[in-house]
Amino acid sequence: MPGKIITVAQSKGGAGKSTVAVNFAIDSAKDGYNVLLCDTEKSGTTLDYQSRDDDSLTIIDGYDKQFPKMLDVYRNSFDLIIIDTAGANVDIDGDGENFQETLNHKILSKTDLLVIPVEPSPVAIRKSYRFFQSIEKYIDMARGNLDALVVVNKYSTKTKLSKELISDLPDITDIKISENRIRLAEVVKRAEMDLKSVNEIAPGENVAVDLRRLRKEVLEMANKEA
Repeated sequence: MPGKIITVAQSKGGAGKSTVAVNFAIDSAKDGYNVLLCDTEKSGTTLDYQSRDDDSLTIIDGYDKQFPKMLDVYRNSFDLIIIDTAGANVDIDGDGENFQETLNHKILSKTDLLVIPVEPSPVAIRKSYRFFQSIEKYIDMARGNLDALVVVNKYSTKTKLSKELISDLPDITDIKISENRIRLAEVVKRAEMDLKSVNEIAPGENVAVDLRRLRKEVLEMANKEA
């Protein structure tokens, strides 16, 4: 069976795209999947993880005009292709003159499942609204070949903004919203410093459970059993 392409995208930087992509890729490789993790942002930080020694995890730079064409080849070599796209100042509903926007357009045309992290802040909500509208157009044009999932990242039960985001999201997008929220936790930063997944260094932490549950949901949506 050809591998599934799972793209993590958001027009606003700092939403946690790389956190989601890296943890998903590392934990899936640990679970026996043959995984390709691609960073398509110029000088993307995900490439730092290339220093890891994982037999089932390959990490490449996808900031290349030939990258979208190679995705069909990668499908035949990997179980899962995880793509970490560019964040700040990238609008996939743009005019196509920007290389990064064009790259995102082409990647989305080959994506099976799009994961959209959003953080609880007023700026994030405003910037995400237009992004959601763009994605909804892609989903309509894909005619069943593209699915999408919104996940709340950096969630805290103690903050009003987190509660308001959960309440408001269904009113600003028709895209499916995950009930699995990723909690705000210091251990996430510590894992990134160590170039590991949260589940590798602190599997008992609540945020590690959040990431496991999200991975299970994403794999089920992508027709892979966790």
